[in-house]
Amino acid sequence: NNWALGYQMCTNDFLDKSIDLIRREIELCDLPPVLLSIHSMAGGTGSGVGAKMTEQINDEFSSITQSNLSILPYHFGEVVVQNYNALLSLSK
Repeated sequence: NNWALGYQMCTNDFLDKSIDLIRREIELCDLPPVLLSIHSMAGGTGSGVGAKMTEQINDEFSSITQSNLSILPYHFGEVVVQNYNALLSLSK
């Protein structure tokens, strides 16, 4: 449940393959696409990966409209640091 672990884990080969897959799908589109990212903000690793992927997609495809559907944490939950994970995700 560590946001920083997920954020730092999303680099190099994983990030390059992910961006290449997105690029390939965009090239197959007839109309200008809209990228929709869906991710949780409460979980540690998932919220970190989601924040990093959103940043990278925005850098690589700045001319394409991007929409994020972020699942926010409940006011109390199973994980003590879920609110911190959400704040770190929002700060990026």
